[in-house]
Order: sequence, then C-alpha cells, then structure tokens
Amino acid sequence: TSCRPHAKRGIMEGNAIEGCPPRKEPFSLKPWIWVTLFSALIIISVVGYYHWKREIQRTIQNNRLMAHSIARLTLERQKTISSLVQSYCLRPLLIRAVMKGDSEGALQHLLNLKANHPEIDGLFISDPKGTLWLNVPTDKKSHGKDFSHRDWYQGVSKDWKPYISAAYKRIIDPQDLAIAVCAPIR
Repeated sequence: TSCRPHAKRGIMEGNAIEGCPPRKEPFSLKPWIWVTLFSALIIISVVGYYHWKREIQRTIQNNRLMAHSIARLTLERQKTISSLVQSYCLRPLLIRAVMKGDSEGALQHLLNLKANHPEIDGLFISDPKGTLWLNVPTDKKSHGKDFSHRDWYQGVSKDWKPYISAAYKRIIDPQDLAIAVCAPIR
C-alpha cells in the first residue's frame, strides 16, 4: 500500500494518514535560533576586532620604545667612538707622521686603534681636500680617490670639528652601509 494521500484511501488526520507511519518533517531551526547564532557571531567578531586593534596598538608602542632605546644606545656609542677618534687625532706622533707624509708611521697608529677596538670596522685618513691617503684595512685602490663629495668630508670640513656622518655605501669590501666618525688631525 502506498502512504500517499488519496481520496479513496484512509482518512487524513493532521499530518498523518491512517494506516501509515507518521511523516517526519525535515530538520529546521527555528528563526530565533538563527538570530541567536548570528548575534553571537557579531559579538565575537566585534570583541575580536577590538582585541586585535588593542594588540596592534600595544605592538606599535613597544616598537617605538625599542626604537627609541636603540637610537639612544647608538648615539651614546657614536659619542664614545667620537671621543676615542678625537683622542687619537690629538696624538703628537700621529700629527707629526701626517704632517711629514709618513704613511708607515700613521699606519701604525691606525693599526693600534683597530687592534685595541675591534668593534671599529675601518679607519682612514684623508688630506684636507678629501683625498684618501691611508686606510685600514688597507685598500690601495682607494688611495688617492677624491671623497670631498661625501657627507663625512663635508661635515668635518665645515668647521674642522668632529662629525658623525649619515650612512653611506663603503667602497671597500664588504660594500655595506657605514657611518664615519671623523675628527680633524691638527
């Protein structure tokens, strides 16, 4: 027998047909359940967004503090190196070697400075016009080159006072960025 409603077979009572098992309705959520789920999703999204925004702001603040601390430490380190370079530039034997054009005598002072302060990558001496005279590590290809266009030369030669340059690309290997801490030899 078929459980489809026919005019001749059985009597329909509500949702069931006499003599047939009750018909099952497909599962459906009531509208209020959908509203509840949607509301919960919105609340979770809003809370998550504000949490994410707060964490981003906290990260930015931490990065600013870290950058400020690093900048302060870098400045202090540059001041220390500047004082060190100035003290070497005041050495009478170095001044005498430079004035006489004694590259071997001046080189000994640069080697001594490099040996006692390995954190310094390189050292050089230029003439008053910005032409490189001597460097450590020694790179003879750069000797005699004019660097008067470089920031370090323009800064130190402006008033012939110590100067910390902006970053520049080195000409010797490794050709990475460097800053020059300069002081005149008098």
